[in-house]
Amino acid sequence: MDGSAIRRWVERYSRVAGPYTGSLTPAVGNRYRADEVWVKIKGKKHYLFATMDDDTRYWLAGELADSKDKHDAENIFRMTKKAAGGKNPTVLISDKLPAYQKAARKIFGNKTYHKSDAGIRSKRIGPNGGTGANYHPSNNKMERLNGTIRDREKTFRGLGCYDTADFEGMKVHYNHVRRHDSICKTPAEAAGIHTEGRNKWKTMIQNSGLHLITTNQRVRAR
Repeated sequence: MDGSAIRRWVERYSRVAGPYTGSLTPAVGNRYRADEVWVKIKGKKHYLFATMDDDTRYWLAGELADSKDKHDAENIFRMTKKAAGGKNPTVLISDKLPAYQKAARKIFGNKTYHKSDAGIRSKRIGPNGGTGANYHPSNNKMERLNGTIRDREKTFRGLGCYDTADFEGMKVHYNHVRRHDSICKTPAEAAGIHTEGRNKWKTMIQNSGLHLITTNQRVRAR
């Protein structure tokens, strides 16, 4: 089977799995993380903005942008809030990108403490911004996610294009299929979403098919 045929299968199943996994609500914690990583598509630099739950490592939302500094982060925070079942974080951890600051206040509100200078030298913070907590607000936890994205960069460049199916497939694999070493389970399992069977992709495809049938039945019943 050649590469183009494999890609068509990936696209097909990713398009089916995306709506299904999007209908699931993970049991996330009170701290979210936001970061961006650059990828090359058709030889041009793009940025993939992503958000993640701090406790479960669950990849909540992602959005591709042409620019880093001029990108409006409101949309990704809206998607993040929706993916978390409407839950606002107590703490949002990110770098100093200006787009995060304005968007966080608008979407999450003033009750969310935004730690916007996450880095190695950042001071430890408490649940509402106080000092002395038992965790460090660096964005190192995002590195696993960024590494997954980096692993796909060669594929992006080789294909010379980007499709939402690539993104959805990567997101499904990260959250529901691939075991996260630091938590000894998949992010989905850590967030209370369990996928039965040894072949998790097969189970995801089966569940996605049932979800599609149920959705279509509801539409026809209206």
